[in-house]
Amino acid sequence: MMIRNLLLLFLLIFSGVLSKGQFTYFNNHYNNDNWSAGISIVETESGYVAFGVSGVESGQYIFKRILLTGIDHQGNQIWWKTYGEDFHNYYAGLNRGGIKTSDGGFAVSGAIEDETRVVGLLMKFDETGDSLWSRTYGDTITPGYSFNGFYACKQLPDHGYLLAGTVYISGDDDDILLVRTDSLGNQIWRKSYGALHFIESAYSLVQLPDGEFLIGYMSQNINVFYTLHPGMLKIDNQGNEIWSKIYSGPYDDSGCAVTISQDGNYLLGSSFGYTSTHPVITTFKVWIIKTDTSGNIIWDKIYGDKTYEGQAWTINEMNDGNIIVSGSGGFEETPGIEGWILKTESDGDSLWMRRYSYFPTYNNEQNDLAFTSDNGLVLTGMTMGYPDWIESVWIQKLDSIGCDSVGCDTTVGIYEGHGGVEAGGHGGMEIYPNPASDLIHITFRQNSLNRFPARDRELEIFNVYGEKVLGIKLSVFQESITQNISGLAQGLYLVVLRERQKVVATGKFLIAR
Repeated sequence: MMIRNLLLLFLLIFSGVLSKGQFTYFNNHYNNDNWSAGISIVETESGYVAFGVSGVESGQYIFKRILLTGIDHQGNQIWWKTYGEDFHNYYAGLNRGGIKTSDGGFAVSGAIEDETRVVGLLMKFDETGDSLWSRTYGDTITPGYSFNGFYACKQLPDHGYLLAGTVYISGDDDDILLVRTDSLGNQIWRKSYGALHFIESAYSLVQLPDGEFLIGYMSQNINVFYTLHPGMLKIDNQGNEIWSKIYSGPYDDSGCAVTISQDGNYLLGSSFGYTSTHPVITTFKVWIIKTDTSGNIIWDKIYGDKTYEGQAWTINEMNDGNIIVSGSGGFEETPGIEGWILKTESDGDSLWMRRYSYFPTYNNEQNDLAFTSDNGLVLTGMTMGYPDWIESVWIQKLDSIGCDSVGCDTTVGIYEGHGGVEAGGHGGMEIYPNPASDLIHITFRQNSLNRFPARDRELEIFNVYGEKVLGIKLSVFQESITQNISGLAQGLYLVVLRERQKVVATGKFLIAR
């Protein structure tokens, strides 16, 4: 009897070890059309469904279509379906515009564009991604341009939907747009909110326990520099405004994901404008704001390395009270764009921050993050890199601590940055003028007192997609160069100095004309 009990104990322990070792990781990209991008993702019984946009060829044209693709829990593609009509472009909402519905199917909010106008869109699908119905919202009759578009949606307890986005008012004025529908997408009410001469768009929403709603939005006066900031709007269940508040730093900010905390207060995830040397180039750090139910700040903190471009897209509170924020951006010490995830304790103290990519040093835009039934994480977005240079849906499966494989470094913390464009670079590199137009002057100190004629030195310039646009051979003792950049397009560029293929200095510059 004792031997049998010992054997049973051994089997139980061994099976636990096996099940732990069988956690599924994968990092895949998918594309069945001309190009594609993932925007949001949900878990299903058979795996995951990602929602996004796909470029579909029709005759001599490529039209944007709503995309749904199903994969199993191992990352193998099961199906791929696109929806839309020729001579129209279809867009899925940017911030969790695709959701799983209470009947096991799915819904996607977004917009349809033709030559003269943009109308809001809500589409309903069954559990296999087949279309059941679609509804449009907005003016399709009055001559002239109009815009109604949705970036996020939420199914409500009555099985209806709340759609959040923006509506065009005039050349320098867009308002927040909210539409509530019944379970078949028929409009119940429509409300807009905004200030005169401000561009305001809702990107995130959550329903509160008392039936009210919290909306995350971005606000900008396009006639004034450094006025792009996140805000929160609170409304009752009939769409009546309760309060609205904007949270601003000294420069432009990016991202306005919202959620409710277990203590009843509110959380907002954004990217804080940390430095700026030109109105069109700002560096960002991750920004978490916790407020009370009236929108008053309890605490706010910024984290991590500075990024260029990108933003915070999602924020969630876990069952243990810890906070997860995700997004993407271009980090100073690596070319291209990477996804990132930040985890903090409930009081905002940082635990870890990790970066993710499919094509390292190229373009990896992370748009959504979801928790999985095996206590892991799954992200989706768009990736593009060598050798195909085709935008594809990117889906990566991670464990509960953000690791992409067994035995990854669990000591990863919050990185401290090296300085931004205002410093020009690091490793002794300086770039000026910055921003530049036609010429740049690059200096770099000698990294060694001894120079040998055989030493291979090259200066390389990459664009934000990781494409090498210039390669310049340097003489052994050369410490500066003046380069004509008039043939390069406007945008952000990375400069890399290599010696014997080893990176010894890097910098960034902006072309603005």
